[in-house]
Amino acid sequence: MTCLLYLSALIIIGILLAIVGYIVYKGLAMINLDFIMQAPRRAGKEGGISSTIVGTLYLTVLSLAIAAPLGVGTAIHLEEYAQKESYFAYLVTLTAETLAAIPSIIY
Repeated sequence: MTCLLYLSALIIIGILLAIVGYIVYKGLAMINLDFIMQAPRRAGKEGGISSTIVGTLYLTVLSLAIAAPLGVGTAIHLEEYAQKESYFAYLVTLTAETLAAIPSIIY
């Protein structure tokens, strides 16, 4: 029975590697500097991905600009000023622990 389990696991891993290998083999030829630097044309059917990259960078910088000061300020307040048994400290700790327990793919 264990042999059958290992054999089926090897078959599944082989199929997965074949699919990933095929995608990498066919897709690697299409990725070049022009693809990365050009703007999309014809409603995204042609051209590159530069606007997608720029949009991702804008979103990341904006999110960091909002989250970093808020997180650092909250941490300083909790550690230096808030009473350890206050409702605010309990609520922030509960929220942080809940978010840490949820896998990131769920967000």
